[in-house]
Amino acid sequence: MSNTMEDSGAILREISSFKDMLDQVNEEIEKNIQRTREIESEILKLSEIEDGHIMRECELSKIITIRGFELEASIQVAAISRASAESMERESGSLKINRDIIEKRIYDKRKSLSRLSLIKLRLKYILVKAKDGSRCTSHKMRVLDPYSGSFASLQLIWTVSHMMGDGFCPPER
Repeated sequence: MSNTMEDSGAILREISSFKDMLDQVNEEIEKNIQRTREIESEILKLSEIEDGHIMRECELSKIITIRGFELEASIQVAAISRASAESMERESGSLKINRDIIEKRIYDKRKSLSRLSLIKLRLKYILVKAKDGSRCTSHKMRVLDPYSGSFASLQLIWTVSHMMGDGFCPPER
């Protein structure tokens, strides 16, 4: 029996050793399960972070696309503005040329009017001279033709009798 006891004791020691080993394995399994849970939790957190990054990337891509469209629109507006400014410069130049032409016409008309005023004064002088005693007066003067811009000779013949209505005085030669 001693042998059986010894065998029983050895079996019990082995069972106890197997139980200790099993407890150790269970502890390791429990640690691994806990570590797996921690890893799964970290994976879940990292997945949420990754999802957040993907969402942020999508938002940034959308912003980049919108900014690209805005930039393209700004470039088009700048081109249109530049073309408009050039057109306005040309129109302004044309208006300045037209203004210069109008100012020259006004100057020429004033000049023509001053010449006509001078002719009117000369005619008054001739009329006064004619009334003072000479029966026929002839007076030559150069007059600017406002349409052609050239000078034309004009011979004015005034008669006292013609102005008074009592006859005709032939032109002097």
